Amino acid sequence: MKYQYFLFDWDGCLADTLSLWLRAYDLLLKEKNILLTSDQIVSDFFGGGYEGPQKHGLDGEEFYVELMPRVSTSLQSVSLHPNVKETLEDLKSKEKKLAIVSTSYSTEVKPALGINKLEDLFDTVVCGDDVTRFKPDPEPLEKAMREIAAHPEETIMIGDSEKDILAGKNTGVATALFYPEVNQKLYIDEVVKSLRADYFFTDFRDLLQLA
Repeated sequence: MKYQYFLFDWDGCLADTLSLWLRAYDLLLKEKNILLTSDQIVSDFFGGGYEGPQKHGLDGEEFYVELMPRVSTSLQSVSLHPNVKETLEDLKSKEKKLAIVSTSYSTEVKPALGINKLEDLFDTVVCGDDVTRFKPDPEPLEKAMREIAAHPEETIMIGDSEKDILAGKNTGVATALFYPEVNQKLYIDEVVKSLRADYFFTDFRDLLQLA
């Protein structure tokens, strides 16, 4: 199957940010006397908006007001996973439409796009401050698809987490799970494989087979 419209998660998928987020969450939670394993932090907090803090008795908005200054500078200058930029450029050369669909706010994502010289490769960027509900709710994907006039049967959501894959399924589009070696240190293999994404890849260049 070949696709025309490619929706990408940002953190952990295009950008190598997971270790930055994990450390920031861990330190702030410890300050609040909440001791969680790395697996618990990934499961409860990554890509979940206010739901994670609320699960542990915290005010979601206040929690992120405290968290964001700890990671903002690092996130804005974060590096990409290997072969990401070259693959995106190849997709654009094939006249594919590309979108970012991220739970992170635009103040973190858009500066990083500029630093990595990716702004011109995306037809739209949908961040957490552009929607009222986060992945796995379909709202962010549906917004991105409207903005690039995407047809569901020709659209694929590419991400690194459960919420990305579930969001794709909830929107009725194909899904691809990116699982590079650096992410394998944080995610549990059994959980990742149980998501049953339509495609599974560890080298970003493999995505070109779907174009």
